[in-house]
Amino acid sequence: MYMISNKIKEVFKYKHDEQKDFTWTEFTLKELGLPSAETILKGVKKIEAEVGLTSWRTKGTTSEKYKGFGLTYNPTFFDKSESRYSQVWGSPLLHQVYGLEKGAGDHTQLKDTYHDTFGFRKIDETIQEHLGFLLNRFNFHISRSRVAYLFAYGEEPNSDKGWHVDEPTSQLLRVNIPLQTSDEHAIEWNDKVYKLELGKVYLWNTRMPHRVSIVKKVETKEPRINLVLGLTPWLDYNSNTDTYTTNKYFGRSINEIVKERLFVK
Repeated sequence: MYMISNKIKEVFKYKHDEQKDFTWTEFTLKELGLPSAETILKGVKKIEAEVGLTSWRTKGTTSEKYKGFGLTYNPTFFDKSESRYSQVWGSPLLHQVYGLEKGAGDHTQLKDTYHDTFGFRKIDETIQEHLGFLLNRFNFHISRSRVAYLFAYGEEPNSDKGWHVDEPTSQLLRVNIPLQTSDEHAIEWNDKVYKLELGKVYLWNTRMPHRVSIVKKVETKEPRINLVLGLTPWLDYNSNTDTYTTNKYFGRSINEIVKERLFVK
């Protein structure tokens, strides 16, 4: 069983408050030595054809507009009825959600659920076959990750819905790569609006309130597709022993890790 020591938990508990210098950062795929958005999208569509798409599920509701598949999975996931590709898409059995006030919310069960960040420690053969050329370019272990499709045709700007925070970036550093988009879509972060562009890579401080946003009525019928990789910048994972250990960057500023491009090989 994978293990996280008390030492690591305590450092995460206090150290993430020191990451406030990490804000919004963007690169081009070319700058990072990563494949083109078109090439990545081809791999994504091959996976979609094999595994399908799962709707986001939480609090007894199922979204018909927000769907996708997981890039990682938890072999000890609490709900054995879930496929490994749907685990990161919530669960109809959970009544918990990340919030703006209580962090991970009022949780009665975290381990081996959607909220168990480090549990999503495996990548299967299908994902590796079609996206290994991208995933192998990163310098950190890949934890909870997904490809997200937003089917928003006909939607109007979404008032104040969708604001949330995520784990500290020292636990899970998200790398957001837009693969298919249009000018109706944006990310709102720290009172600013960003329209994500093809050919770019985005990282931001997910402890700040943010949301996926629609800035004008969506006339584009194709879904917005983003690949969201979750990296563990302070931890290494040993698949043979199924354990995490601190790496050489443990405790280092996330802002430095990002600015110096240490998250890619």
